[in-house]
Amino acid sequence: MPMKRMGCFTKGIKSRWLVNNLSVSAIIVLCVFTLASVSISNYYTSSVRSSLQNRASVTSRIVNQYMSESYDTFYYYANNLVNDFSDKDKIEIQVIDRNGKVMFSSNGLSAGFVPTGDDVSDAINTGKISTFNGEDRLTGEHIMAVTAPIYANGSGRFVGGVRYITSMRLLDVQLTQLNIILALAALGIIILVMMTNQFFIKSIVNPVLQINELARRI
Repeated sequence: MPMKRMGCFTKGIKSRWLVNNLSVSAIIVLCVFTLASVSISNYYTSSVRSSLQNRASVTSRIVNQYMSESYDTFYYYANNLVNDFSDKDKIEIQVIDRNGKVMFSSNGLSAGFVPTGDDVSDAINTGKISTFNGEDRLTGEHIMAVTAPIYANGSGRFVGGVRYITSMRLLDVQLTQLNIILALAALGIIILVMMTNQFFIKSIVNPVLQINELARRI
């Protein structure tokens, strides 16, 4: 076998070895990276959703417990609920009237505007706690909002709802940073696989090729 042809044959084996092993390793690393990224994102998003839903559920039950037939009573409790809210720097609370408009808001916005999220209309139509996770069309900010309906005690008449809203900006930043770390770790694994394959090529493939060349000469 001519030396030039032997060199091409050797390079071909090495190339196939690297391509096959790196392809499999890259696919596995990509799958693990994607699964880890999605799982972590879902975990933290679900945690925020559960926290808001628990708050809204507890608040609506408390208001329902002390509600009467009078809409003035609901107005009184709603005003106190917003004024006494202690987590204004972290979460916004809104009280929604029977028409789906904001009556009171802890961030000081004027009453009467309609929230942009679908959670309010869904809560009114279904009578269940509803969640919105998306962009606030008024501010352009990524938010999560949860609305729980409130009914008059006794008659079950819908009188309004309580809504909790939180910004997802900090969580998005943290998830982005975490994805960067995961991506760097995946890149490091691929580089490690390349170095390992180079070692195996030198320790296994090259000796085999040398034996083949010796056998050919004999």
